[in-house]
Amino acid sequence: MIENMRLEGGELMFETLWSDMSKTWEPLCSFGEDGLKHESLQIFKRKNLKKWETLLKKAHIREPCSQTQEIKPTSSNSEPDIEYRVKMIKKMKFEEGELLFQTMWSDTSTTWEPLSSFGDEGLDHSSLQQFRTEQEDFIEVNGQQ
Repeated sequence: MIENMRLEGGELMFETLWSDMSKTWEPLCSFGEDGLKHESLQIFKRKNLKKWETLLKKAHIREPCSQTQEIKPTSSNSEPDIEYRVKMIKKMKFEEGELLFQTMWSDTSTTWEPLSSFGDEGLDHSSLQQFRTEQEDFIEVNGQQ
């Protein structure tokens, strides 16, 4: 059973609970040819969709590796050369006490991202500034709301 997932050096890792109750962190290649479609990973995905989507985006959805293949970083900082940029913020909501932003990425995919996804800039991130300006303009044009 998969209990958690994280990024480690740009690689997806999954905390696995074994039948003897021991736990280990396993790379994606440990799940064989099924990779992300492995039944255990799909169960975890259904229960933790937000975390799943966030980490897959950050990992840039790498192809599954074989048991003998070694994943090497594409740059010195262990991050792939692919970079997703925020195209626009579409909506904002509070969910379970957390502020989330519906974010459209440069590849046109859309995810809900917490404020922490916008790095050290936080609310000063240019995309969030633009979103706030658009909301203020909407309120001014449409009267009191």
